[in-house]
Amino acid sequence: MELKDEELENYMLDSDDMKELEELEESASKNHSNFNFKNKKQNMYFNEERIKHLIVDVYQPSLKYDENGKIIARDVEAEEEILQALLLIVRAIINKYMFWRFDSTEDLEAEGLSACWKYLPKYVPGKGTAFNLFSILCKMDLLNYTLKMKKHRLTADIDICPDVEQKQETNYNLFFEDLEATFLKIIDEHYIKEKRKKYIELTSILMEYLVKNKNIVGKNDLFCAFRSYGYKTTDYKKFIEEISEYKSEFSQLLPTRR
Repeated sequence: MELKDEELENYMLDSDDMKELEELEESASKNHSNFNFKNKKQNMYFNEERIKHLIVDVYQPSLKYDENGKIIARDVEAEEEILQALLLIVRAIINKYMFWRFDSTEDLEAEGLSACWKYLPKYVPGKGTAFNLFSILCKMDLLNYTLKMKKHRLTADIDICPDVEQKQETNYNLFFEDLEATFLKIIDEHYIKEKRKKYIELTSILMEYLVKNKNIVGKNDLFCAFRSYGYKTTDYKKFIEEISEYKSEFSQLLPTRR
């Protein structure tokens, strides 16, 4: 899922974001690429000035396009070295936010690296470091990608098991599927544009936490889960406050007593 330029430009970093990026940079410096690059560098780490130079002074000037705007020529060696460094960021993002729970590591690496590669011709120095920008880009892209994957899995489960709602026995997995489907239905019917997208993401984070912790839920732990994805506590509280207006739809999920 390709991100719009304004999404990156409008993404404001707070102190929590900066702390996370510092942790990512430390993690990235310890990771090494398993991709089959022709000229694989040994003891690779993210060298900010080197990568910025390669993108702006070597790679971008080498780009040639056809009449449809497709790249037809580029400096392959510079591109390889840049992508090896960016892969360190991608792998650190995957590990820190545990995206590997949603898809294979290889597919996630390919998705994150593709998003970074598409942005290389657009990169302009001066708006923060290259490390910060590509970290944010990768995180946003993989979050959108995994949300899409999760939504497809939910739809597939519903299609394959049309009799789920008729079963009497309470089951955590089925309950959580119904709960998530109810959240998504409410959001789809009552919210649009950026708020709709934001609330879908918050729903995914909430469901991930609930599935992991089942019936043992800690408020502070839950808030930490949202902050790990770049959201503030106030974002979660506002989300729950608004969704609570439709609590009658959630009451239908609870088993009735006899």
